[in-house]
Amino acid sequence: MATLNQKELLGLLLRAIDASGWKTIILSESKPFRFRVFQNDEKGFTICVYIWNCTHGGGKARAKDEYRVQLTGVVPNITIGELTLLLGWHEGYGVFVAFDINKHVGQVSQSPSIQVKESSLSDAHQHAFAIYLRHNGEIAVVFRPEFFVDYALNAPSLHMTGQIEEELTLLNTLDTLTDDKISTVSDTERRSIISKISRKYRAQDFRRRILGAYGHRCAMCTSN
Repeated sequence: MATLNQKELLGLLLRAIDASGWKTIILSESKPFRFRVFQNDEKGFTICVYIWNCTHGGGKARAKDEYRVQLTGVVPNITIGELTLLLGWHEGYGVFVAFDINKHVGQVSQSPSIQVKESSLSDAHQHAFAIYLRHNGEIAVVFRPEFFVDYALNAPSLHMTGQIEEELTLLNTLDTLTDDKISTVSDTERRSIISKISRKYRAQDFRRRILGAYGHRCAMCTSN
Protein backbone atom coordinates (compact mmCIF):
# COMPACT_ATOMS: atom_id res chain seq x y z
CA MET A 1 0.00 0.00 0.00
CA ALA A 2 1.29 3.47 -0.93
CA THR A 3 2.16 5.94 1.81
CA LEU A 4 2.15 9.73 1.52
CA ASN A 5 5.14 12.00 1.95
CA GLN A 6 4.99 15.27 3.90
CA LYS A 7 3.93 17.36 0.91
CA GLU A 8 1.20 14.88 0.03
CA LEU A 9 -0.06 14.79 3.62
CA LEU A 10 -0.27 18.59 3.60
CA GLY A 11 -2.29 18.50 0.37
CA LEU A 12 -4.53 15.83 1.86
CA LEU A 13 -5.33 18.03 4.88
CA LEU A 14 -6.09 21.02 2.64
CA ARG A 15 -8.52 18.93 0.57
CA ALA A 16 -10.15 17.54 3.73
CA ILE A 17 -10.74 21.05 5.10
CA ASP A 18 -12.23 22.08 1.75
CA ALA A 19 -14.44 18.95 1.65
CA SER A 20 -15.64 19.88 5.15
CA GLY A 21 -16.98 23.17 3.76
CA TRP A 22 -14.31 25.45 5.24
CA LYS A 23 -11.55 27.66 3.85
CA THR A 24 -7.97 27.73 5.07
CA ILE A 25 -4.74 29.67 5.19
CA ILE A 26 -1.52 27.69 5.66
CA LEU A 27 0.51 28.96 8.61
CA SER A 28 3.18 26.23 8.60
CA GLU A 29 4.12 23.76 5.85
CA SER A 30 6.38 21.66 8.07
CA LYS A 31 5.22 19.18 10.69
CA PRO A 32 3.30 19.96 12.76
CA PHE A 33 1.20 21.60 10.07
CA ARG A 34 -0.71 24.69 11.14
CA PHE A 35 -3.78 26.22 9.48
CA ARG A 36 -6.15 29.08 10.01
CA VAL A 37 -9.61 27.69 9.24
CA PHE A 38 -12.58 29.94 8.62
CA GLN A 39 -15.94 30.40 6.88
CA ASN A 40 -17.03 33.53 5.03
CA ASP A 41 -15.75 36.60 6.91
CA GLU A 42 -15.55 34.94 10.30
CA LYS A 43 -12.28 35.10 12.26
CA GLY A 44 -12.06 31.33 12.41
CA PHE A 45 -9.62 29.28 14.48
CA THR A 46 -6.15 27.72 14.26
CA ILE A 47 -5.52 23.99 13.93
CA CYS A 48 -2.14 22.39 14.66
CA VAL A 49 -1.86 18.90 13.10
CA TYR A 50 0.56 16.07 13.83
CA ILE A 51 -0.01 13.42 11.16
CA TRP A 52 1.66 10.22 9.96
CA ASN A 53 0.68 7.35 7.71
CA CYS A 54 -1.30 4.52 9.27
CA THR A 55 0.20 1.21 8.11
CA HIS A 56 0.39 -2.40 9.16
CA GLY A 57 4.14 -2.62 9.72
CA GLY A 58 5.76 -5.03 12.12
CA GLY A 59 5.79 -7.96 9.69
CA LYS A 60 4.56 -11.36 10.86
CA ALA A 61 5.10 -10.38 14.50
CA ARG A 62 2.14 -7.99 14.32
CA ALA A 63 -1.45 -9.26 14.31
CA LYS A 64 -2.93 -9.28 10.80
CA ASP A 65 -5.77 -6.94 11.78
CA GLU A 66 -3.63 -4.46 13.75
CA TYR A 67 -2.47 -1.22 12.16
CA ARG A 68 -0.31 1.48 13.67
CA VAL A 69 0.66 5.12 13.47
CA GLN A 70 4.36 5.48 14.20
CA LEU A 71 5.29 8.83 15.78
CA THR A 72 8.61 9.67 14.17
CA GLY A 73 10.53 12.85 13.43
CA VAL A 74 8.69 15.16 15.82
CA VAL A 75 7.38 14.85 19.39
CA PRO A 76 3.66 15.67 19.85
CA ASN A 77 2.89 18.66 22.05
CA ILE A 78 -0.16 20.82 22.67
CA THR A 79 -0.05 24.41 21.47
CA ILE A 80 -1.97 26.73 23.78
CA GLY A 81 -4.75 28.61 22.00
CA GLU A 82 -4.87 26.17 19.09
CA LEU A 83 -6.78 22.97 18.36
CA THR A 84 -4.03 20.34 18.37
CA LEU A 85 -4.77 17.08 16.54
CA LEU A 86 -2.88 13.77 16.47
CA LEU A 87 -3.78 11.86 13.31
CA GLY A 88 -2.95 8.90 11.13
CA TRP A 89 -4.00 8.49 7.49
CA HIS A 90 -4.74 5.17 5.85
CA GLU A 91 -4.46 5.57 2.10
CA GLY A 92 -6.17 2.29 1.25
CA TYR A 93 -9.34 2.96 3.23
CA GLY A 94 -9.18 6.73 2.70
CA VAL A 95 -9.79 7.60 6.35
CA PHE A 96 -8.18 9.49 9.21
CA VAL A 97 -7.65 7.87 12.59
CA ALA A 98 -7.46 10.36 15.45
CA PHE A 99 -6.06 9.83 18.92
CA ASP A 100 -6.37 11.82 22.13
CA ILE A 101 -3.44 14.26 21.99
CA ASN A 102 -3.56 14.60 25.78
CA LYS A 103 -2.49 10.97 26.17
CA HIS A 104 0.51 11.29 23.85
CA VAL A 105 2.07 14.66 24.67
CA GLY A 106 5.84 14.33 24.78
CA GLN A 107 5.64 10.65 23.82
CA VAL A 108 9.17 9.52 23.04
CA SER A 109 10.71 6.08 22.82
CA GLN A 110 12.86 4.17 20.39
CA SER A 111 9.85 3.52 18.16
CA PRO A 112 6.67 5.10 19.55
CA SER A 113 3.48 3.93 17.86
CA ILE A 114 -0.27 3.85 18.44
CA GLN A 115 -2.42 0.93 17.33
CA VAL A 116 -5.88 0.64 15.83
CA LYS A 117 -7.85 -2.34 14.50
CA GLU A 118 -8.46 -2.69 10.77
CA SER A 119 -12.18 -3.22 11.39
CA SER A 120 -12.47 0.41 12.56
CA LEU A 121 -10.73 1.66 9.41
CA SER A 122 -13.10 -0.40 7.28
CA ASP A 123 -16.19 0.71 9.23
CA ALA A 124 -15.30 4.40 8.83
CA HIS A 125 -14.65 3.90 5.13
CA GLN A 126 -18.15 2.48 4.72
CA HIS A 127 -20.13 4.48 7.28
CA ALA A 128 -18.17 7.78 7.67
CA PHE A 129 -17.34 7.38 11.40
CA ALA A 130 -16.08 4.69 13.75
CA ILE A 131 -15.31 4.78 17.46
CA TYR A 132 -12.64 2.39 18.73
CA LEU A 133 -11.78 1.80 22.40
CA ARG A 134 -8.07 1.04 22.74
CA HIS A 135 -6.70 -1.39 25.35
CA ASN A 136 -5.54 1.52 27.56
CA GLY A 137 -9.03 3.03 27.69
CA GLU A 138 -8.33 5.71 25.07
CA ILE A 139 -11.04 6.39 22.52
CA ALA A 140 -9.78 6.57 18.92
CA VAL A 141 -12.00 8.24 16.32
CA VAL A 142 -11.85 7.17 12.67
CA PHE A 143 -13.56 9.30 10.02
CA ARG A 144 -13.72 10.20 6.35
CA PRO A 145 -12.08 13.44 5.12
CA GLU A 146 -15.33 15.38 4.69
CA PHE A 147 -15.78 15.24 8.48
CA PHE A 148 -12.32 16.64 9.27
CA VAL A 149 -13.43 20.01 10.66
CA ASP A 150 -16.43 18.46 12.43
CA TYR A 151 -13.98 16.18 14.23
CA ALA A 152 -11.55 19.03 14.99
CA LEU A 153 -14.23 21.22 16.55
CA ASN A 154 -15.48 18.41 18.76
CA ALA A 155 -12.29 16.43 19.45
CA PRO A 156 -12.21 16.91 23.26
CA SER A 157 -15.76 15.59 23.66
CA LEU A 158 -15.26 12.75 21.17
CA HIS A 159 -12.23 11.42 23.06
CA MET A 160 -13.86 11.47 26.50
CA THR A 161 -13.93 8.02 28.06
CA GLY A 162 -15.94 6.28 30.75
CA GLN A 163 -19.71 6.44 30.79
CA ILE A 164 -20.02 8.18 27.42
CA GLU A 165 -18.40 5.38 25.42
CA GLU A 166 -21.76 3.72 24.69
CA GLU A 167 -23.26 7.01 23.53
CA LEU A 168 -20.34 7.76 21.23
CA THR A 169 -20.62 4.38 19.54
CA LEU A 170 -23.85 5.67 17.99
CA LEU A 171 -21.48 7.28 15.47
CA ASN A 172 -20.65 3.75 14.28
CA THR A 173 -24.20 3.44 12.90
CA LEU A 174 -24.74 6.72 11.02
CA ASP A 175 -26.40 4.91 8.12
CA THR A 176 -29.19 3.65 10.41
CA LEU A 177 -29.10 6.21 13.21
CA THR A 178 -32.50 7.77 13.94
CA ASP A 179 -33.44 10.95 15.76
CA ASP A 180 -35.14 8.82 18.41
CA LYS A 181 -31.84 7.08 19.19
CA ILE A 182 -30.01 10.41 19.30
CA SER A 183 -32.58 11.76 21.76
CA THR A 184 -31.54 9.07 24.27
CA VAL A 185 -28.08 10.65 24.69
CA SER A 186 -28.10 12.14 28.17
CA ASP A 187 -25.57 14.95 27.77
CA THR A 188 -26.78 17.99 25.79
CA GLU A 189 -23.39 18.75 24.24
CA ARG A 190 -22.76 15.18 23.10
CA ARG A 191 -26.32 14.90 21.79
CA SER A 192 -25.77 18.08 19.75
CA ILE A 193 -22.46 16.78 18.34
CA ILE A 194 -23.94 13.44 17.29
CA SER A 195 -27.00 15.16 15.81
CA LYS A 196 -24.91 17.57 13.70
CA ILE A 197 -22.67 14.80 12.38
CA SER A 198 -25.70 12.62 11.63
CA ARG A 199 -27.43 15.41 9.67
CA LYS A 200 -24.30 16.06 7.63
CA TYR A 201 -23.94 12.35 6.89
CA ARG A 202 -27.56 12.10 5.73
CA ALA A 203 -27.19 15.13 3.45
CA GLN A 204 -24.00 13.82 1.85
CA ASP A 205 -25.33 10.29 1.56
CA PHE A 206 -28.48 11.63 -0.13
CA ARG A 207 -26.32 13.64 -2.58
CA ARG A 208 -24.19 10.59 -3.42
CA ARG A 209 -27.28 8.45 -4.05
CA ILE A 210 -28.86 11.08 -6.31
CA LEU A 211 -25.65 11.58 -8.29
CA GLY A 212 -25.26 7.83 -8.60
CA ALA A 213 -28.82 7.44 -9.87
CA TYR A 214 -28.21 9.97 -12.63
CA GLY A 215 -24.71 8.78 -13.49
CA HIS A 216 -23.22 11.99 -12.02
CA ARG A 217 -24.99 14.01 -14.74
CA CYS A 218 -27.58 16.76 -14.54
CA ALA A 219 -31.08 15.26 -14.80
CA MET A 220 -32.21 18.19 -16.96
CA CYS A 221 -29.38 18.72 -19.44
CA THR A 222 -27.26 15.51 -18.94
CA SER A 223 -24.09 17.56 -18.41
CA ASN A 224 -21.56 16.61 -15.71
